[in-house]
Amino acid sequence: MRIWMVGFFGPVIPANVCWLSVMGDLWRGEVCNMINKTYNEFLPSMQSTEDLVSQVDSLSGNMDLLKSRIENEVRQDLNVAIAEFTELKQQLERDSLVLSVLKQLQESH
Repeated sequence: MRIWMVGFFGPVIPANVCWLSVMGDLWRGEVCNMINKTYNEFLPSMQSTEDLVSQVDSLSGNMDLLKSRIENEVRQDLNVAIAEFTELKQQLERDSLVLSVLKQLQESH
């Protein structure tokens, strides 16, 4: 319900309603200014955070590649070491057999 006052020139909106309307406009402007200021202060932080996330993702990818390369090199080195160990073990078994035969020959002569 609106309250109208009758003035000299006809109906007039009460001063309180006009004052509230002006104050509402001022508050809306202040709220918009505060939101814009806060956003402008937040934006560089958000952008630097996005940059950091990008750097972390890149570094994480590089670490995964490095881990994969290290695992492959270790696996290859392990395979080489196993092959060399197997060869040396077979050579030791042959040499032990030859030594055993030579000992038996020595004892028989």
